[in-house]
Amino acid sequence: MLFLTPYDIIARLRKRLKLTQRNLLRFDDEKIFNKDDSVIEPTALVEMIDELLHLGYEFIGGFTDKGMAKIVNAYVNVKEWLSKQREKVGFRNLYAVFLYRCLPPSGVLMLNESILAYFPGIMSPHEALPIKVVGISREEKLKINEVCKRHKLEWCGNPSSPVLYRICNPSVENIKKFHTDILKFFEEAGCAEI
Repeated sequence: MLFLTPYDIIARLRKRLKLTQRNLLRFDDEKIFNKDDSVIEPTALVEMIDELLHLGYEFIGGFTDKGMAKIVNAYVNVKEWLSKQREKVGFRNLYAVFLYRCLPPSGVLMLNESILAYFPGIMSPHEALPIKVVGISREEKLKINEVCKRHKLEWCGNPSSPVLYRICNPSVENIKKFHTDILKFFEEAGCAEI
């Protein structure tokens, strides 16, 4: 059995899918928005997080150039920067944001420049998920594959509590669809309530 954090899982997915890491947002000198090196606009980030908050998630923080150990409150920082209440956002590069959902199925949602991922059963991006590497039956895998296919999701990890993900551009529409699809997935798959 492996114990992997969401960071580790996403790094493995990037490697397997040959995805390069890009910035969700880039701020030169922590205060000048660099559109050329950013995948989205600052207002788009705020809109996406606002939508997730409306859907029942709680903002945890953002993974930035400050490192994985220091999760930055990128949401508030960018919101205050947009309203001119703050001169600097407190980071140069924002790579991903994490939100927590306490309602079943509870877990952490991660949004970066090309992947939406849901990690069931954890409360923080620093927590490790147990990943079974042997003893998974072919039937379990087939069942999860079929349910994922119906909802246009991919999965990795354990069939009893799979990490669900989708490769897509970050947008409010994609976030709403992903949220709906993960709820339908857990309802249909009959995975243990987390």
